[in-house]
Amino acid sequence: MVTLWPSLTVATSCVAVIVQGARIVTTFPATANHYYLQLLLLGLFALLDSFEPTERRLLLVLCRLTTLLVIFHAGLQKLLHGHYFDGRMLATLISKHERYAGFFSPFVSSSEIRRFASYNLHASGSGPYTFESSLMIVVSNVTWLGEILLAGMLLLVRRDWSAWITIAFFACMELAAREVVFGYLMIGMAIAFLRNPGTTVTRLWLVFGATLCAVALDYVPGRGLWFPLGDS
Repeated sequence: MVTLWPSLTVATSCVAVIVQGARIVTTFPATANHYYLQLLLLGLFALLDSFEPTERRLLLVLCRLTTLLVIFHAGLQKLLHGHYFDGRMLATLISKHERYAGFFSPFVSSSEIRRFASYNLHASGSGPYTFESSLMIVVSNVTWLGEILLAGMLLLVRRDWSAWITIAFFACMELAAREVVFGYLMIGMAIAFLRNPGTTVTRLWLVFGATLCAVALDYVPGRGLWFPLGDS
């Protein structure tokens, strides 16, 4: 029975790779970025046997490296685009999505939120997407700077507290974004940096994942709250 598990794990991962690949093809070009990330991680589990010690260590290293690249690239992309320096991107998100407007309402005046909501993103000359509050400019810049610093911290510090800071950072971001699938995936990848995550952390993460699946399948109410973009 013990010898069956390694081949079973790899086999199920291979099936998942095929399913995820088909999902990407059928949703292209409107494919969410995290679909590709899921495919990459599933591919690693299909190629490496997590029950074999040597391959398990290599799998862990590759998962951690993937996490570092994703976090660093996310911050670098925001930096290069330049729309976070003056808060323009956050203002655009507030104008486009009610969940952002609700989350930032304690920090942005109601008149400013109404002003953003009145803009037509598809109309030429719409705007200006600028904040009156300097606090929102700080929050906007903390977003890209935090991601770059987190990648460096995870690479260089290699302590449990750096992983916990990363987990807390993405949890806070998802309170506003509510991109639950991506947030769940990133928190799980950050857990891989814990030297000994323990059964409690692992079980909580798995229970939350099972809950998300139940919500996505409408077995549990709350799909509109958890999946505001219709992404399951």
